Amino acid sequence: MNDESKDWRRHLSQKESLICFRLSLDMMKEERINLTEKEMMEVCGYKHMKSFKNHLSKLIEKGIIVIKKDEDYVDKPYCFDPDYVEYNEVGPRMYFRPLRNLQYTT
Repeated sequence: MNDESKDWRRHLSQKESLICFRLSLDMMKEERINLTEKEMMEVCGYKHMKSFKNHLSKLIEKGIIVIKKDEDYVDKPYCFDPDYVEYNEVGPRMYFRPLRNLQYTT
């Protein structure tokens, strides 16, 4: 049985949780999010980049989303940390694990 109080998702705001869920649906191998920043903003339902980038930067600070530079994916540098969200052929897998960067909790 999992201790839900230690689950990383409990440290997210509602908007951050929705971003994680929606972006996980567009994840490809190596946990890379297969969208540009503008596409990410649109699929998450934001109208302005500033508010979307604010929530995205909080997810990056918490270590849930990481930036991986790659020549093949210059415009798609964002990936999920596989400790939290992992690519699966059937769909994304979200794990019940504690958040490592507890200093950035909401």
